[in-house]
Amino acid sequence: MISKQPASGASVSPTAIARVLRETPEGLRVFCAAVDPSLLAWSPAPGEWSIGQLLGQLLGHLLDADEHAFAQRIRWMLDNPGGTIPRWSAALAAEARGSGDDPLALLAELAERRIGRAAFVAGLTPAQLAVGAHFPDRGEFLVSDFAVEWAWHDWDHTKQVMEILKQSAWGGFSEGMQKALAGG
Repeated sequence: MISKQPASGASVSPTAIARVLRETPEGLRVFCAAVDPSLLAWSPAPGEWSIGQLLGQLLGHLLDADEHAFAQRIRWMLDNPGGTIPRWSAALAAEARGSGDDPLALLAELAERRIGRAAFVAGLTPAQLAVGAHFPDRGEFLVSDFAVEWAWHDWDHTKQVMEILKQSAWGGFSEGMQKALAGG
């Protein structure tokens, strides 16, 4: 059985992770609500996905990752300490979900599901966080690794949403602001 203590100072408390999980949907809702609905149809180039399609894919990915990459893996590790963690394919999940979902409906679904998931993470004990298992081709992982990565995953994709929204506003910026934002 693999069981190690997380490195001192390297972990984030389950309560803090739960807060991120609970608050991410609301933060994304605020960002999306600030966008003129007509911009959801805007595409950065002909043939590329619109902002609405990108947001739909991203929110669908958050829902899929919540279930398969985080919640199920953590539960599996707690039930099978020292075992080999089953693989999950984000690409197959995205293909199964499709791309036609309304971003606001997905956001509502994410917020609803996050209530239970946040409670689950907040309830993880130090002993549970220290349970480990083997991930093929990657090595040994702790429950705490997946719990902390869950919060980082949210932050990474929140940043991605902000970049998408910033890109949609690009044409409305003055030349000076465009240069400043481009680092010039």
